[in-house]
Amino acid sequence: MVAQFRKRSRGSAVIITLIIVVIVAIISAIVYVVLSKSRESGGTRNIFSKTITATTPDEIKALLTDAKAGKYDAKCTYTTTTTEEDASESTIYIGGAKKMRVDTPINKKPGHLVRVDDVAYVWADGDNKGSKLPMADESETGTYTPNTLSSKAQEYHMKCNSVGDLDDSLFALPKDVTFTDFNAEYKSSASYGN
Repeated sequence: MVAQFRKRSRGSAVIITLIIVVIVAIISAIVYVVLSKSRESGGTRNIFSKTITATTPDEIKALLTDAKAGKYDAKCTYTTTTTEEDASESTIYIGGAKKMRVDTPINKKPGHLVRVDDVAYVWADGDNKGSKLPMADESETGTYTPNTLSSKAQEYHMKCNSVGDLDDSLFALPKDVTFTDFNAEYKSSASYGN
């Protein structure tokens, strides 16, 4: 009877050990797949960390620098005012070094700028025409660099958050807007005026 009990105990221990090994293997596979996908999308990303919130110029600069380096995506909100009645809310989304979206009023309509690689597309809601212009890597003084944005943080009441991965649809261009080359338009209108 004792021998039979020991055989059952060993059999149960072997089954429990196998179950534990299978569970560990499944968890390891899931972690491997998640980390592999995050590396494919632009480096080592902080996918398991909590949301980072930045409100001071130094915090915003650090957060945006990390977002442009591909550690996570970022979303910033800010308010610009020319007069108290003319306050406007704007949002910037940053998805690595080459993807950015800015939602801000253009001629009192909701307007958008989307950067895809090295081209910026600009349009306003309700318009069927927009502009495109080259947007090569900006210097430290460019409009949407971490330095420039953080320097305006207090003036514009800026707040930024890390957001993990932004949805690709944010960087999709509208199908009903025709984009023309801004530089060609400008040259054409400048020569027409002469």
